[in-house]
Amino acid sequence: MKRAVDGVPYLKLHGCIDHYSDEAIPLILATEQYARYSANRTRLFSRFQDWGREFPVIFCGYSVSDPHIQAILLELFEMNPKRPMYYIVDPSFLPVEERYWNARRTAPICATFAQFLFSLDAVVSIASRSLPVSLGGGSSTLRTHYKVVNAPESKALFFSLAEDVEHIRKGMPINAADPKDFYRGANDGWGAIEQNLDVHRSVTDNLVVDAVLAPEAERSGPTDFFAVKGPAGNGKTVVLMRAAWMAAMDYGKIVLFLKSGGAIRNDVIEEIYRYTQERIFLFVDKAALYVDEIRSLLEFARGNRL
Repeated sequence: MKRAVDGVPYLKLHGCIDHYSDEAIPLILATEQYARYSANRTRLFSRFQDWGREFPVIFCGYSVSDPHIQAILLELFEMNPKRPMYYIVDPSFLPVEERYWNARRTAPICATFAQFLFSLDAVVSIASRSLPVSLGGGSSTLRTHYKVVNAPESKALFFSLAEDVEHIRKGMPINAADPKDFYRGANDGWGAIEQNLDVHRSVTDNLVVDAVLAPEAERSGPTDFFAVKGPAGNGKTVVLMRAAWMAAMDYGKIVLFLKSGGAIRNDVIEEIYRYTQERIFLFVDKAALYVDEIRSLLEFARGNRL
């Protein structure tokens, strides 16, 4: 996905031009390639199917005769007959085709892609297009995630955000990093991550996919624990920082990064969850120094189903 401020997920089911040379996930350009479209894309399509169980889907910009689109539709139809209504935009529906799709909880919209977009632009007000991020209330940096009005934030919450953890978020104050110092091993903050001085590593992508982006249905429970292991000096800290940065900046998650010497406060984690009702991602570097606190948090979270 391309990074964008306040963007929405963009699943490239047919492949991505940024990775056109990757033989494991080739671009799908011809009809004969549809038979193997799902190769190495199983989790990507599973995510789309999970959304299709819960949200309306609008198919537009493709001909409904496209065999790939038909295959996706049939799979979605069989998954859940009580799913939300779907819509197909096509300028050339025949009456028999309209009856066919209506019988399958899919409303045909006879229009070109351009006509459909112009119609939406005419009837949907500008104010209605913004995606609400909070209900208001509160004054901490976490307030954009709150689902309650006028959250009574505790002193312990403010203290923890100031002394124990860093709330990774867009607009956070960041000091620029000197590339020479970073490549000599100095890592004094988030500047190097923001400046993309670190080297891309597959372990980071795996961590983000498995720990951050995994659908709730695929998780073992409400509380998960992931460990990044490796010998000293192999870059575990940078991997954690990059994964935390991606989770917060690219995917809008609640991300807390434990400061050196900071404390893990169960009551504060519970308070944040009570106000946000969202999964909280707590990153702990040098976890061996916090074994007892991590164990206590896991027991507390699982006991309270956080």
